Amino acid sequence: MAWNGTDFVKELGDIEKLLAFNPNQGLQEGLVKALLTKCDHSQLTAGDYCAMLEKVDHSTLTDELKTILKDSLLLRASTGTTNEGGSAIVKTPQTLVNLPAYLTKAEMMDVMQGNLYDVPHIIIRRLSALGVKSLKETTKRAAVALIVQSIMWHGKSKPSADEIYGLAQQIGLLFAAHKPSGCMVSGLKKYPHLPTDLDKDWLSRAYPKDPPSMVDLPQLFELGAQCPMRSTSKLLSSCSKTKLQPLVDKVEDRLLELFKSLLGGNWQAALQGGKESSSSGAKITFFDHVKDGNHGPGDGMQGLSKEDDPPALQQKGHAAGSGNLSLEEYEKQAMIEVQEKTKNGRNSNKQGTGQKDKNPMKKQGTGKKNKNPMKKQGSGCDVCENPNFAGMRHDMKQAVKQAIASCTAYGALVQQLPAKSLAGADLNIPCINLASLIQGMYAAGGYFYQMLNHVHEASPSSIGSPWRGVLYSDEVHPGNQLSSQGRKVWAVYFSFLELSPKLLSNEHHWFTLMAVRTELVQKVSAGIGQCLRLLLESMFANEFGNPEHGLALKRPSKSIRLFFTLAMTLQDGSAQKHTYSNRQDAGSRVCMLCKNIFSLRSKSSEDDVKISAKHLTWDACHQATDDELLESWERMESRHRTESKSKFQQWQQACGWSFSPHALMMSTVLRSLNVLRPASQYCFDWMHSLCSMGVLNCIILWVLEATGKAATFHDYLQLWQWPKAQKAAALHKLFSQEKMKAHRKANYIKCSASEVLAISKPLEYFLHTCCPSPDDTLAKEACLSWLEVLAILIACTLQLPPAGLLLQTVERALSLTVAAGWGDQMAPKFHWCLHFEACLSRFRCMPACWTLERKHKSVRKYGTATSNTTNFEQGLLEETNAEQLALLSSDTPFRAGPHLLQPHPVSAKVMAQLLQSNIVSESDSCNCSKECRLASGAVLHTGDVVLHHAAADNESPIPFCCGRLQWLIEVDGYVAGVVSRCEYVSHDAVKQVAKWRIAGEALSIMQVDAFLCSVVYNNNAGILTTLLPRHLCNSMA
Repeated sequence: MAWNGTDFVKELGDIEKLLAFNPNQGLQEGLVKALLTKCDHSQLTAGDYCAMLEKVDHSTLTDELKTILKDSLLLRASTGTTNEGGSAIVKTPQTLVNLPAYLTKAEMMDVMQGNLYDVPHIIIRRLSALGVKSLKETTKRAAVALIVQSIMWHGKSKPSADEIYGLAQQIGLLFAAHKPSGCMVSGLKKYPHLPTDLDKDWLSRAYPKDPPSMVDLPQLFELGAQCPMRSTSKLLSSCSKTKLQPLVDKVEDRLLELFKSLLGGNWQAALQGGKESSSSGAKITFFDHVKDGNHGPGDGMQGLSKEDDPPALQQKGHAAGSGNLSLEEYEKQAMIEVQEKTKNGRNSNKQGTGQKDKNPMKKQGTGKKNKNPMKKQGSGCDVCENPNFAGMRHDMKQAVKQAIASCTAYGALVQQLPAKSLAGADLNIPCINLASLIQGMYAAGGYFYQMLNHVHEASPSSIGSPWRGVLYSDEVHPGNQLSSQGRKVWAVYFSFLELSPKLLSNEHHWFTLMAVRTELVQKVSAGIGQCLRLLLESMFANEFGNPEHGLALKRPSKSIRLFFTLAMTLQDGSAQKHTYSNRQDAGSRVCMLCKNIFSLRSKSSEDDVKISAKHLTWDACHQATDDELLESWERMESRHRTESKSKFQQWQQACGWSFSPHALMMSTVLRSLNVLRPASQYCFDWMHSLCSMGVLNCIILWVLEATGKAATFHDYLQLWQWPKAQKAAALHKLFSQEKMKAHRKANYIKCSASEVLAISKPLEYFLHTCCPSPDDTLAKEACLSWLEVLAILIACTLQLPPAGLLLQTVERALSLTVAAGWGDQMAPKFHWCLHFEACLSRFRCMPACWTLERKHKSVRKYGTATSNTTNFEQGLLEETNAEQLALLSSDTPFRAGPHLLQPHPVSAKVMAQLLQSNIVSESDSCNCSKECRLASGAVLHTGDVVLHHAAADNESPIPFCCGRLQWLIEVDGYVAGVVSRCEYVSHDAVKQVAKWRIAGEALSIMQVDAFLCSVVYNNNAGILTTLLPRHLCNSMA
């Protein structure tokens, strides 16, 4: 029900009763102000005003408050303020913080050079035309900051905080009194930073004549922070009163009076503006920040050009407001500082001579209280001890926004994608503009600039041979895994196969493009499939640049054109299911790519054999093509329009799809660009298939149960030592009696993928040496075959296997698994392994997700700490990408070859040992490190047992030697390792093992290039037994 005069009379009566209990002056003013605010948002008649004025006359309020109330009501009655004005009630507050971008070019010229008195009216008229009906504090701050900047552009000094506060009050009243006319657009809850993110139709209606200027003024945000909006602001002087003041008859008169006081005696000339006033002003620098006109939302959306600059822009001068001020103006500034110091009570803490310190909590010698010293007074570093260091908690947020704002070459870095919900409503999904991100990092120089140039020179891209992009998506759970699922997110990463396995093993070379809460994805039609569809459409149908046609990456010293397309989607089974809307395990088609695999559940025990046990060879699986999969969706679309609901459900089961018109497979844009190729782009992730609740988790349990060797294997694992890079600790505990009970209940080994990888080599040797019983032959051979599949895939990063070897090994492993009696327990992941060979031959590599699991740490770190859950997705994207921008734009040099990690000068003790061993001389400049990265990407640590190339005079039958890595040093740019030598004893190529004898304390120095890898080993009475990687066994005699 609308608020009217009767409500006013009742409310004022209640105020009188309340004041009878507590006649406090501050309470009176607050209640009266709240009462007037309600009048601002009401549509009142003349009769309402009469009744309200009579009630005020007969009230028990003070004469001062009565006068204020009556003057305010008469003003509202004369201006006709109703809910049709600028202060109309809206459901949600409206925010517009970048006002200059939304003003037209002509309006900006008026703000810079025109009549100062017209500037507030220009701003309010523009806000009204944009559909703004509620002047939120942030919007008012932006308007006031622009007016203050306009005053300085006209050659005047910056107003004081008290004067700015008065200006803000008048702007609020002027907005409330404004009557909008001819508004052709609906208001928005939050206006984007630049109008380019708005719909073209909305812009054409909001700007029927002149387009927005697209001006970006970063200095306004800093200026706005110095503009007090509230009476409680610390910026205001102590003598500033916040009482309600009687208003003049018209808001315009009050505004004029305010400008007179601001501009001083020469107020008339300043208000007139023009060249005379602006010529004495400061240089206006915002045109340096105008976005490229080619990036606008359509024709005519160009920023202001240099040719159109007014004379004030074409001259050199001091920064705005920093010119030679008069003595009076300096005195005003000094007075403000004195008042601030008095207000903050800085002098009150001084202790007089001989006076006893009454506060023992003060920090000795500073005169400041020692409450929460780590937060308020720093930790003792030079930065914290600096008296000018403010330590504001928003500094990091401001740094993030500046980093994000620096990447806009191909449009805004963070974009909002319009998605459809299950209910048909509109949703916004934030994502990263990959083109702008890459250009921003390239233009910043540093590590990424060097790395990209190096890789592009080795493997140049062209329109006929673009780089192969790889897209990865997975769910991440920030925070406590056992707590609420509210922060669980879908993360999407992107990189290029041309970066090589070494560079792809660095998580910082993968770009986070999307991080959307699962809770929100579940509301989206087609789920993550629609999100990826919108992401890819925005990437390859970008109006600013199609990467398939080349992205211009520019820097003053060099520029390249990068061509790339989407070649691979790397996913686990769950992500594949949600991305392509394939029913998978829940449907009758467990494999999207095999068109002949179809099975309905039956009560008959004869049909209970798992699908993975029925199709054991590649030839038994009929592969679907890209066109066949896309045509299947076309047929589903036709059936969706014509078939009954029950019959359509049957079709979905038969085809294995969960149909949605918004699914990824329904994108006509991506199909027309030949970007959507579901069969040829898909790559099965072998890490999830084998090691993460995968094939080997099951096989390891089954073989230990079949052989009865779980307890023996528990003790056996304690004999081995792992390279430090694997961080393997107490792996034997996985096979304790308590753990084995849990494994049997789950029917697989419950451990991480890295733990499966760590125990694979000891398990292989254990089966060769500790399981001689012929009754266990089938189980043992089945497990050894799967371990060989894992070894081939690991070696792919260093040496591609012969064509057909991987498929042959997988088919043999599947046959042995069925022969061992485990066919009825084989999950779909067993079948996925048949596709490994096709993926390897198509992409010439088999990337795994070990790196991307590490990449999740960044999402978990910021996702756990984020408190703003209403803006969770955008905040998470900004934080993760700002961190990546900082890392990849750093001055750290890119090193393609082997190099030390975190080198530092050697200690005196180590230097003495090196001198004693004649490894270095006293004149050498020597650094050392505990770890180094090889050309293959592997990391060696001091203390590891390593294999290295044998010398020319090597007499052993194998082409490599063994030693323990003692030091890693860099002498005048020469990177080397110091090892204690071992003597060859024996080897076995079948068991993939070699034995060595420790040869005393003799040391050898060699280039890091000579190192091959670190190995798992055990030491038994001076004999080292090393478990060899598969690719080295091929070179053994």
